Amino acid sequence: MCPIAIGIGLIAFALSTEVLLSLLMLVVVGGGGILQVSCSNTIVQTLVEDDKRGKVMSLYSLAMIGTLLLGNLIAGSLAHYIGAPNTTIRSGIVCLLESVWFARHLPLLTSWIVNRTSHNLKSTVN
Repeated sequence: MCPIAIGIGLIAFALSTEVLLSLLMLVVVGGGGILQVSCSNTIVQTLVEDDKRGKVMSLYSLAMIGTLLLGNLIAGSLAHYIGAPNTTIRSGIVCLLESVWFARHLPLLTSWIVNRTSHNLKSTVN
């Protein structure tokens, strides 16, 4: 799961004192972030009906960009008060906790996706 890689990478980056290890962790965080965004984008596009896809994707893009900017503002403000390494460690912890929450809800999400996609297949066949 991508948030686990991002979380571990952020914590390792914050604790690293070696440049090469820091660069490697930034690659892990960046790669995990790209994979997370592309996977969630694919899931949203797969589940949305064709006639609503443009509207949903525009709202999805707005939400992704808006939360990214808001998260950057919060992280920057927090870094001002507790320091950049502490903020990065806490961000990694949030990613790990998010992964645990997602893993606990994954069976419900998986069954919903299976039901949704099988319903879409039946409606396109009829």
